[in-house]
Amino acid sequence: MTNDFVIPPGLSPEAREAITRAKAAIEKHVALGNGKPITWSTIESQEQLQEEIRQIVASCPPGTFGTMGGAPPALETHQYKGFVIAIHAIPRLNGQYSTLSGIRKLGDPTPQEGFPLSEEEFSTLEAAVKAALEEAKKKIDVS
Repeated sequence: MTNDFVIPPGLSPEAREAITRAKAAIEKHVALGNGKPITWSTIESQEQLQEEIRQIVASCPPGTFGTMGGAPPALETHQYKGFVIAIHAIPRLNGQYSTLSGIRKLGDPTPQEGFPLSEEEFSTLEAAVKAALEEAKKKIDVS
């Protein structure tokens, strides 16, 4: 985010404060992950950001913030046979999608290495996530 963010005029003081708090939360999490590979720490940071934004929105009068919908999340986590699978879908410049994914056993310390980028490409985000999830489950089943 850049510092040229402008809060629209005519908002209530509560709405202005909430937007300022949301912007600060987003900037903090962007700074933490800026230029770093996607890791389990990235996932934890994104989950913390979602919770901070949820709390900010909940503290505001109804109608202060709209809702977003339509697009599936770029990051998904799943549990399977005592493991956590994290999948981050990314759009490629050619319009295809690929994934970065990681697997860890529930309760194990959080690994710090980055997730590997899949070489496979898919025409939709949903297809990319589904393939990554199936591949992760196969790896777990073999172990």
